[in-house]
Amino acid sequence: MENEGILDIVEFGKAGLLERTILSMPFLCLVYDLQGNLKHVSPPVFETLPISPTGETLRDVNVLRSRTYGFYKAGAHVYLEKVLAGKTSYVYNVPTDMDSVRNILGPESKEYIPEFSTACVFPIYNSVYEVTEFAAIFFPQSGYTGSPLALRCREWIDEHWRDQLDMQRIGKALNVSGDHVSRIFKKTFGMTPIEYHRGLRYSAVKEALCDADMSVKEAFASCGIRFNGSQAQIFKRMTGYSPGAFRRLMCKPKKAEV
Repeated sequence: MENEGILDIVEFGKAGLLERTILSMPFLCLVYDLQGNLKHVSPPVFETLPISPTGETLRDVNVLRSRTYGFYKAGAHVYLEKVLAGKTSYVYNVPTDMDSVRNILGPESKEYIPEFSTACVFPIYNSVYEVTEFAAIFFPQSGYTGSPLALRCREWIDEHWRDQLDMQRIGKALNVSGDHVSRIFKKTFGMTPIEYHRGLRYSAVKEALCDADMSVKEAFASCGIRFNGSQAQIFKRMTGYSPGAFRRLMCKPKKAEV
């Protein structure tokens, strides 16, 4: 038979094998909406993270803001931008905020929470091929597998993210050329230093926009960015919203003090 041995995707779906396969995976699989809110998780997530199956805690998790649950420090905003463009990405050496995890789960959590992971981040489409959600599958690593130089570069950017990115300055601080640092960083983390730096800054902009005491211009300025039309376009490309729309739709009003 001509098609013998070829997997029938339709029958595969009807048999429920695909769903059972996904549910049986030993890896952490998390599905988010395009605002970064966690919507669905695979069963192993409940065994390793403080997320309630009832959904009460689940609704509080946002991969773009949470330093514990997601890949915030790995430049999550960079990958959301790629997801919105319909691209799949692999994120290497994703760090876990172990201090936050230990505060939530206790000191013994280090025994079963990996300090680093590799993640595959990909878009999920609806019936008319529109991106409606995205998923991240995390594969635990035994430890940091990248270059120590790349890690030092990332730590430098973490400390100086409000400044304009200057790879020559970073290279001088690390006693190597800026071009060499850039190549090693991309190989280690799957993104360029420029992308990582931009992700940190726009993540901070989102937090600042939710401060009702700041204008949009002031929110950008507090993160080292001079607001103009070009910056507004970058923000929309990375989040799916204009700064004003993000403030109206995504920022929760503060509860009145009693």
